[in-house]
Amino acid sequence: MANNFQFEINVELPKGAEKTFERAAEQAMKQVSAELDGRFTDAISSAVWPWPFPASNGKGSPRSIVDTGALKQSGVFKLSGLQAEWKWTSNYAAAVHEGARLWNGANIPARPWTNAVLEGGTSASIPVYDFSTELSKRITNILS
Repeated sequence: MANNFQFEINVELPKGAEKTFERAAEQAMKQVSAELDGRFTDAISSAVWPWPFPASNGKGSPRSIVDTGALKQSGVFKLSGLQAEWKWTSNYAAAVHEGARLWNGANIPARPWTNAVLEGGTSASIPVYDFSTELSKRITNILS
């Protein structure tokens, strides 16, 4: 007797439906990705991130990630069809997002703004943006 079991379901779409679904998905992706881009910017700008160091610059804790604005301004968002890409090009973007140990031994805490927006579970009180659900709703609305 076999130990496994499997089956398949194959769906054939009517002619032209593939293109219709693809156009709807691309339109929805454009809308939802733009919203997500705004959420990332809001997460960087919001004063919700714990900061363990004395406030020599006048910013206490919690505070935003913005000091000079260079990190926020270095954000690049590209959308191509159903692929979206975000990149922050400042030379310290990864250190801010992931945390870092400085040359003097001090630890900079991670402030993972993308994780906070997409998954939650960070020390910052940032509302989670459910990308998949929003994308599905938009596709459904476009096709209705």
